Amino acid sequence: MKMHGTPQVLDAVLRPMVRVAQVVVGGTASAILAFLGLWWWMPLPLAGSFFVYEFLFWVRGDRPVVVELGEHLIIRDRKRKLTIDVDPSRVTTATAHRRQSDEYADMRVVLTSDTEVLAAVWFRVPANTPSLPGEVDADLMDHVVGGDYGSLRALAPGYRLARQRVDTSADAIDWMRNHIPANVWERSAARLWTGHAPELDLLGHYHGDESTFVVLDGRDMRFDGQTHHIEWVTGTRSERVAVLLHANKGLNDTFAADRLSLAVLDLGALRIATPSRILMSELGVTPTDADLQHTHPAEAAGVLMHLLRTHQREAWPRDIRVAVDEALTLCGKSALDI
Repeated sequence: MKMHGTPQVLDAVLRPMVRVAQVVVGGTASAILAFLGLWWWMPLPLAGSFFVYEFLFWVRGDRPVVVELGEHLIIRDRKRKLTIDVDPSRVTTATAHRRQSDEYADMRVVLTSDTEVLAAVWFRVPANTPSLPGEVDADLMDHVVGGDYGSLRALAPGYRLARQRVDTSADAIDWMRNHIPANVWERSAARLWTGHAPELDLLGHYHGDESTFVVLDGRDMRFDGQTHHIEWVTGTRSERVAVLLHANKGLNDTFAADRLSLAVLDLGALRIATPSRILMSELGVTPTDADLQHTHPAEAAGVLMHLLRTHQREAWPRDIRVAVDEALTLCGKSALDI
């Protein structure tokens, strides 16, 4: 089964300016040749400018990413000269983040081993496509932790993802269901960056490779070659400062320093922090420290959904329970949907 991604439309701002320059330069040169009486040569500059314009943006333009589903999952990206080949037998954890609409379902599928992300693909499939086991409800999690689901970079490193959306049929999701065992979908994984305030790019993605890779399996978690029991007894609130890109703001505010509110999930052997709408207000604000593990909201959503499903409601920290209840109300869902 071979599918193609949707190429990105680039240079939307640059193209009109180059077009004006092309017409002015080519037209002026042709006019000069006409003035000199070189009628046979007169069309060449203007025609040549159109050729240069099209060739320039063809070279700069995007190319469709090819996703093949057969014995292996293969992603081919000609633009980046990148090929990703994933043997399903290597996949030990799989997560699907699903966003539902009346017309279609967006499913961002992440496949990992016990130590790293293997591949991530964004499928757009028919709305009635059956669910995968252990799906993360992205619409619900938006109201709990906030979200950066618009980018696969919040779920996988750039060299492990198909960077374009793939519009396809439910067959792609059937392939995932048939080739990846159900118990693999019941685990969750996240990349973690250690420190007071790990460096973020302007879009809120952490720089470089992760410090720790954690896999949650039932009530246990594995990282750094060891297995620990999850002791999810509470959560705390913290803050950090980051410089992020803001659209639709004045020039002076475009690159503004933000004070990000962090929700910290204390799992005993790990404390995972993520930018979040959960205020953990009753516990006050605790400073970040060198042992804190930071992750993206999208990855934290997978961790949190895993915790909600493997722990009784009475064990949820109060602020998280309140946030989940509010989110369920806003989405018109019940606790049975988790």
